[in-house]
Amino acid sequence: MTGTNIKDQVEKILRDTGNTYWSEADILSSYNEFQKDFAKNVQIFEKRADLSVSDASKGLYTLPSDLIRIKRIHTTAATMEPVTTKELDYIDQDWESYPQGTPVYYYLDGLGLTTLGLYPRE
Repeated sequence: MTGTNIKDQVEKILRDTGNTYWSEADILSSYNEFQKDFAKNVQIFEKRADLSVSDASKGLYTLPSDLIRIKRIHTTAATMEPVTTKELDYIDQDWESYPQGTPVYYYLDGLGLTTLGLYPRE
């Protein structure tokens, strides 16, 4: 189905084939946004990303900007477990001092999917 076919169908549904209320650009832009939201919500696309953890400060790492969710994180030794910062408070009240060791857990630092933290850090 082409953009023109989609636009024509939407115009018929909206009963605005003359584009009195919605321009062709508005219709296609809205449809593109719908497709992005749908793909994000059903998580139809998957992408692998490798992250080097050898030289980050305080065990925090910037995540790819197009990340929707983390499926799993592997190290050479094992699969790491997700943890919340609240759970880290129960595991180690001093976890924010960033003790060193082989990472066992990963957490998201702050709001959204922008920064990943490892505990303990390498």
